[in-house]
Amino acid sequence: MKYLKKLFGGIPMTWPLVIVSAVLTAAYTAAMLLIPATENTSLRDIGGDIPCWIMFALIIISNCKTPKEAACKTFVFFLISQPLIYIFQVPFSEQGWHLLWYYPGWFMITLMTFPGAWLGWYTRKKGWLAPVLLSVMTILLVNGGITYFKRFLDFPPRYILSAVACALFIVMLIYGILQERKQRVLAWVICAFAVVGYAVQQQMHGFTSRCNVMLPKGVSYSDCAAVSVSDESAAYAYLDDDAQQVILEMNKTCDTELTVTGKDGSVLARYAVSMKPDERYVTYLPEIRLEEPAQ
Repeated sequence: MKYLKKLFGGIPMTWPLVIVSAVLTAAYTAAMLLIPATENTSLRDIGGDIPCWIMFALIIISNCKTPKEAACKTFVFFLISQPLIYIFQVPFSEQGWHLLWYYPGWFMITLMTFPGAWLGWYTRKKGWLAPVLLSVMTILLVNGGITYFKRFLDFPPRYILSAVACALFIVMLIYGILQERKQRVLAWVICAFAVVGYAVQQQMHGFTSRCNVMLPKGVSYSDCAAVSVSDESAAYAYLDDDAQQVILEMNKTCDTELTVTGKDGSVLARYAVSMKPDERYVTYLPEIRLEEPAQ
C-alpha cells in the first residue's frame, strides 16, 4: 500500500520530469509498435488503446498540488508524447508521414485532458465526489478489460496480459487514490455495474475483432463519404470522424467485401475480407491491407 501512496502522491512532479517522461513514453510506445517481435502480443496494445494512458494521466494528476498544475502538466505530457509517437515511427514505417493521419483523434483527446485533469485532481479529496469522478477512469478501464478479455477468448493467448493489466490498474487507482473506505466501496459498486453493463453490451454486439482500414495512397479520409459491407451479419464498417479513420469490425468467422465510396459516388477502394477461427487477422487484397487500431 505504501508504494501505491508513493506513486499517487509522493513523486515531485516537476516540469523536467513531465517533459522527459513524455519523450521516453513516446519512444517506448513507438518501439513497441515497430519491433516485429511485439506483433500479436499485448505489448503493442499501449499503441492503440486508452488504459495505459489513463494511468499516466492519473499519476501526473495525483502528484500535483493544484488543479491548475494538474491540468497544465497532463496536457503538456499528452501534447508532447502523442505526436512524437508518430514522428519516431516515420523513418521506419512504409507509411511514412501518412502516419500523422492517425493523430487528429489523439489531438482531440489531448485537448480533453486539460478539463479532465482539472476535475481529476479532486479525486484526492474526501467525500462521495472523489469516487464518482474517479469512476470516469475506472469505467473506461472496465470497458477496456472486458474488450480485451473477449478478444482473448476468441484469439488465445493474445490480449490476456492487457485484460489483466486493466484489472490491476483499477485496483491501483481505487486503493492508491481514494482515501476513505466508504469511497472505495462506492468505487467498487460503480465498477460492478459497469462490468455487468459492458458484458451485456459485448455479448449483444456480436463482433469480435476491430481494425483500422488503411486507405490507398492518394486517398485521404476527407475523400470518403460512405463505407459498406456486402454481408452485414459478418462485419460492420463505419467512418470515425473523431479519429479520422475507417473502422471495420468483424465476426470471428466471416467472408465479405468492404467498399469505400467517395463524395462523387465513385468507389475509392474495395477490400476482400476473410477471417477464419484459426487466423488472427483477415486475408487482404494484395495492394491494400488492414491494421490493428493505431496509436
